Amino acid sequence: MGDYDDLFFADLRSPEGDINLMKEHKIYDVKSIIFDDGMFYILANKRNFEVGYFLLGFNQDTKEVEYYMNWEHKLPIDDADMSVLNQDLGDKHIVVSYATQFIDTYNIFVINLKSKKIRFWHESYALYEAELTGFLLADDNFLIFDRFGMFLVSLK
Repeated sequence: MGDYDDLFFADLRSPEGDINLMKEHKIYDVKSIIFDDGMFYILANKRNFEVGYFLLGFNQDTKEVEYYMNWEHKLPIDDADMSVLNQDLGDKHIVVSYATQFIDTYNIFVINLKSKKIRFWHESYALYEAELTGFLLADDNFLIFDRFGMFLVSLK
């Protein structure tokens, strides 16, 4: 990844395995990327030049792309974070969080990667212009820091 609008996968095992995800899948304005168990999980704010919330998985071996969330809602997002949930829930879950511009909310999603269903959704007021950071703790609680203090959200 060169900047927020570049998304290029280079497979060093195979010269013909390089993929420009921006060009081939029209993914732009990448907010967060994590890697877990052979998959890159990518949160982007634009797809096909439409603004929204797009969560996709890219398999490093098969080079296939799978969408978990594909919402065109015309709202810019920022202050994004992603983590794999440690709870023993059977299927793998990913925690995605971000602040939304214009409606001043902070969202936390827990998404089942097998069923692609939302298991948990927290939405609270958060001034978009204010600095805000959120992340998953080792005990599967979610901690949010902003200028007013810190807030703990239980994901259990």
